[in-house]
Amino acid sequence: MGTIEQGGLEGTGCYGAGLSRWMRQRGHRFVEVNRPDRQTRRRCGKSDAVDAEAAARAVTGRRRYGRTEVRRCSVEMICTLRVARRSAMKARTQAVNQLKSLIVTAPDSLSERIRGLRRSELIRTITRWRTGAKPDTLTAVT
Repeated sequence: MGTIEQGGLEGTGCYGAGLSRWMRQRGHRFVEVNRPDRQTRRRCGKSDAVDAEAAARAVTGRRRYGRTEVRRCSVEMICTLRVARRSAMKARTQAVNQLKSLIVTAPDSLSERIRGLRRSELIRTITRWRTGAKPDTLTAVT
């Protein structure tokens, strides 16, 4: 099928930047291409194969948008920290939402004690709970 002269890479975020760096270290030329516009995606479908073909057509049709980013170590470090923080914030939100839904279904005697607490007070309170000799929902608060 011929020799690969250059490639197109859609998005040089965290994964794309690593792939771009790996390919560049091996002597391959890559250009960054934008994601196909919404009208094209709706008309042609939304799949990895369609996106790959659109990226290839953008490279061969000279509709590229510049060289892929070369990130400095400090920039990659900040991006990594932001990804980790975003993930931690999402996990915290999910945990608090789950906890609040458990309060709704808890027995009245238990939910009345914790229903009006702010998030920080709620977490502080429930982390002190221990199960009794015969664990159940009501003995967890003793």
